[in-house]
Amino acid sequence: MHKNRFAINASEFGETYHVGASMVICEEVEAFLVGSEQNRVLKQQKHFLSVVGKRGVKVLSDEEYDKRKRKREFDHLRNTTKIIAAGFQSHSQKIKAAFLKGVKPEDKEKVKCYLGRKGLLSGDHKVLIWIRQRKCYEEHRNITLHAVSQLKELAKKMERFPVCVGHNIDGLQKEESDLVEFWRDCPFDNEKGIFLQLYMYQLLNEKPKSLVSVGMMSGAMDGPAFIGVPTIWFAKECIAKMRMKQLVDIVPKFQWLPIQYTGRFERLSCCELAELRQRLSSLETGT
Repeated sequence: MHKNRFAINASEFGETYHVGASMVICEEVEAFLVGSEQNRVLKQQKHFLSVVGKRGVKVLSDEEYDKRKRKREFDHLRNTTKIIAAGFQSHSQKIKAAFLKGVKPEDKEKVKCYLGRKGLLSGDHKVLIWIRQRKCYEEHRNITLHAVSQLKELAKKMERFPVCVGHNIDGLQKEESDLVEFWRDCPFDNEKGIFLQLYMYQLLNEKPKSLVSVGMMSGAMDGPAFIGVPTIWFAKECIAKMRMKQLVDIVPKFQWLPIQYTGRFERLSCCELAELRQRLSSLETGT
């Protein structure tokens, strides 16, 4: 196995952030992408990793990747988490600068206009409610409509403004301010899309204690967390300990909320909701 050589495809969007951060921390990290160079997301991943890592990123066909994988030419992706755990504290500002450096002044203005049209430039304390809806990969931890409703209700009770972000979900009553599948919208639907997404989160988080991300464990939440967005993610212990638990004491305000469920996740328990409320209050007061 080749240490520090990582390959991801377009469906592994959250891994883009992990590989990118690893490239900033460790110059030995090599990044490969798998799939068609015509794929929109893969184009964005290639641009992002090339700029962040300051080195080339090769695209492999599925056949070439399978052949090289059989020869054990790639490291396991969980090892990016080990690199980040070891180097994040000494490289945090460098990672943040790299994750945001692909945004030009004209891009910033477009993102601001987008958020303005959605009414998201106000000073309200916002809770980003992440909707994870992955197929064929750990579907048991996809969030449900019931759980989304629980989170929205909790945010409103705490006088925070709930904003749904991520995938669509059947039955969701979308508000104009929601960011459901926003990556399909202009200005995010181009090669620089990942940089613009991160700048959007940075803009929403500009004022102290103005933003918190909450949701089931998902790599899509990690990019914003790496640039400073306070994040509370839910997962069973057996899932968290395999990887992301390593970063809880490393990445500032990156909190794991242990949850319990059998089979597929359905809803947060009363105790879990109470713990979440306490965590949100603590982030608000800085305690």
